[in-house]
Amino acid sequence: MKSLACLKKRQETIWIDGEGAEIPYQEQGFEIQDDLYGQIRRLEEDVQTIIKLRFFEELSLKEIAEVMSMNLNTVKAKLYRGLRSLRQQIEEGEG
Repeated sequence: MKSLACLKKRQETIWIDGEGAEIPYQEQGFEIQDDLYGQIRRLEEDVQTIIKLRFFEELSLKEIAEVMSMNLNTVKAKLYRGLRSLRQQIEEGEG
């Protein structure tokens, strides 16, 4: 979650016509991050937690298993099933 917050806060300033007028510019693609987070929230709660811990908090699968008091193979199965489901949701949204 730290990574997502950092992305949302990131803004850059651009100059227009050399007049010195500054306007805020936010990189395109932030909407995609919000959409991705929304898609993650549609998954089962434990799968959401595993995905967030793995990709946003960068914990290893072993660490996630310890934190969630789950068998390592259960964490792996839920992670890969969740990622597959997430990919299908995103592909359906694009098509």
